[in-house]
Amino acid sequence: MNKKGIYSLLIVLLVVFIGAIALLATTYDGNNNLLTGSVVFDAESKSYSDCINVQALKLTEYENVDMYCKCKSEEKKGCELYLKKKAGVNCDAGYLPEYQCEINSKQLPTLYQKYQLANCNSKFVPVKTCQTACAGNNCADDACTDSDGGNNPYLNGVTKGNDKFNKHVEFTDWCASPDGVREFYCRQNQVADTYYSCSFGCDAVKGECKKASCSDSDEGQAIYIKGTTKGAVFGQPIDVTTEKEDACANSKQLREYYCHETGAVSSVLVDCSNGCSDGKCNPPGKN
Repeated sequence: MNKKGIYSLLIVLLVVFIGAIALLATTYDGNNNLLTGSVVFDAESKSYSDCINVQALKLTEYENVDMYCKCKSEEKKGCELYLKKKAGVNCDAGYLPEYQCEINSKQLPTLYQKYQLANCNSKFVPVKTCQTACAGNNCADDACTDSDGGNNPYLNGVTKGNDKFNKHVEFTDWCASPDGVREFYCRQNQVADTYYSCSFGCDAVKGECKKASCSDSDEGQAIYIKGTTKGAVFGQPIDVTTEKEDACANSKQLREYYCHETGAVSSVLVDCSNGCSDGKCNPPGKN
């Protein structure tokens, strides 16, 4: 066969192949869980792999399916394509907020993040090489720190570390409104934030909830000592004060007053095991 004949044959085969792909159609069954299609070849015979290859070209959008082919018996000129959705629910592909820090094959401390595939499978992929070492499930240099010691709206602080997207951030607590503070803190070694409503307003200069002045002569909830508490009143301006003395609510219970973290006078009802008298619980051993 001369070159002209070879070229003509190649062109014919190309047209036939394109035409075969064009014949491929997909349909859903009544349960919406079965896709079927067929392609007919003019060639004398086609293999299982040829069938799959055609399917792969036309049905790349169906990732979460089981695929199989059945060759047509009549004259061995084609095959049927069958696609069935896999068990389970399709998932949104993307990174999940789950990390692992391990030494990789090159002996480098590496941070891995879990990635979820569309078919709901997942795998850990490297996202960062640590500058120093691993610390738990994070790089040591990315460990979250909070200068005010944690979730404390009454003390301004600076929080540094990685956010949920593994981006290094630094935030300072600030007054989001005259009556509330945006408090940053570390949660599961990631920078998180929340809004606190301040009982006596937010100090815009300091970036923290205002705290009223308060004193308690028995220095807290000391149930065996009678004390007097002086401080602000909940629901009133910060300069409105009150004075309360510990007192027996009855013969078995004590009304114990103390300074709330806001600086307001607060109280708790305490059960006294040995009874209550003179504004305090009777100590153990007293009848």
